[in-house]
Amino acid sequence: MRVALVLLGFMACNTPVVHDADKAAKPADPLVLSDVSAQISALVPTVAHVSWSSSGPGKAFVEYGLDGSFGQISPTTEGATEVRQVLLGLKAGRSYSWRAVMLDDDGDRVQSEPQTLQIAAPPPGLPHFEIAVDDTEQQRAGGFFLMNVMTLGESSVAAIIDRDGDLVWWFEGLADRQIMSVDLGRDGESVRWLWTNYVDRSQDGGGIARLGIDGMSLTETEATRGHHHFQELADGQLAWLCWSATTDVEVEGETLPLVWDRVCESGAPVFDFLVDWETPWYT
Repeated sequence: MRVALVLLGFMACNTPVVHDADKAAKPADPLVLSDVSAQISALVPTVAHVSWSSSGPGKAFVEYGLDGSFGQISPTTEGATEVRQVLLGLKAGRSYSWRAVMLDDDGDRVQSEPQTLQIAAPPPGLPHFEIAVDDTEQQRAGGFFLMNVMTLGESSVAAIIDRDGDLVWWFEGLADRQIMSVDLGRDGESVRWLWTNYVDRSQDGGGIARLGIDGMSLTETEATRGHHHFQELADGQLAWLCWSATTDVEVEGETLPLVWDRVCESGAPVFDFLVDWETPWYT
């Protein structure tokens, strides 16, 4: 009887035990990237959209740079297996190398084969800009400059240049739509501009456009007879300078067309410079 008890105890002590740590030590399969591609925005020729699929989640980003380098990194996204990255600030007319990169939970890295993006040249006739700094202490490193370039009767451009004076974002308007003023949207993710037919003021056309900086969506709000300047208000409404309707007036026996300025908001005049403004001789 004693022998049986000893044998049972011996068998119990030699039963193999699998610990959780042993399970965790088993290496995970490395991530696999597939369907890696890049597309240039149809609206903004200097914006690229890179996408790929991954066999598992991880930290995802794109390494890219000019002429074979990979010194720039896109913002990191986490947790997705269908990844989409946006590359901004690409210089017009230049060639970029890029590759998709993911890091798994252990920090192990997997990357795609390097590929090349050729960015379109600037629109014809657009000048190259040079940045002159008068006060280096006030200089903001890495800053950008938002502007519009307009030639009457020709297409106009809403554009962003970088610290090197290189064009890194632009939208080219139609020949009969002069971009008069441009500003960043209050959402921090878009560029807005006011366009008008400056050559033919008899037309009532005019609008305020909104284009996402990522080049994905373009929307437009009617701004009848708008010109020169607009403002996106804190409540999301839009205000702009607008011409009045043409009125014939008699000046020294001659009939002349008179047009004056108003401030319009959401399509209706809210201030009339001829009616509401008390000029100095009234005071």
